[in-house]
Amino acid sequence: MAWTKHSVLMLLFAVVFSAEIYAYYIGLLCFKPILLTLFIYTILLALGSYFMGLSFYGSIVNRLPKKYNNQKIIALSFDDGPNTELGMKLMDLLDKHQVKGNFFLIGKNIEQNKKLAIELHNRGHLLANHSYEHKGFFPLYSAKNVRDEIVNTNNLLEDITHKKNTYFRPPFGVTNPIIAKVSKGMGMTMIGWSLRTYDTVKTEDRLLKKLKSNIKNGDIVLMHELESSLRAVDKFIEYAKQKGYRFVLLSEFIR
Repeated sequence: MAWTKHSVLMLLFAVVFSAEIYAYYIGLLCFKPILLTLFIYTILLALGSYFMGLSFYGSIVNRLPKKYNNQKIIALSFDDGPNTELGMKLMDLLDKHQVKGNFFLIGKNIEQNKKLAIELHNRGHLLANHSYEHKGFFPLYSAKNVRDEIVNTNNLLEDITHKKNTYFRPPFGVTNPIIAKVSKGMGMTMIGWSLRTYDTVKTEDRLLKKLKSNIKNGDIVLMHELESSLRAVDKFIEYAKQKGYRFVLLSEFIR
């Protein structure tokens, strides 16, 4: 059995909670500390689910090696596509800078914009799995439903790339024991990020400022296909190249 942070916490909680119940039973402890332990445990589970960077429920790739052939590297990743209009603009922008991106695509969007997904692949970008429906209650899905979401999108990706896809980023970056177990059982590598730009709520200027001030060697950057994001990316790529960074595909480092 491979011990995860979650399994260690469960063991610790079981020991502490059992001791508290016993102490309560023999009259050495009131009920409030037991409630406090339950509350803290619940909060820790929620934090572990929300923050992929903690790799709480299993192995998650959140960044690339800090050193690679004496080069500084960054992986740009874009979620929620393909979107026809913005997707074409983004591809043209990346072509202008001779940069390849990592696109985590939603299955139903692939079906609606298959020509764009094919074009992404033909231009040398990496296509990866971001679920089929991208529903808000994905973290509440059963193991079967999680598996179906991954399988359906993998089938669409592999029909385009003619290669087996093993990269998966859960919707919203939320994980839990079921998502982690299903992903591992299917041989999927869960991909997180080390720099979350929050580009869905930031203006172009704030987004560019965040990128410039927070970028580090080996970062996997999370962004989306948005008009403001495109303008910021255009300026950021120029800035990063001036600082000696090379933009890479995840497949160069993660099998």
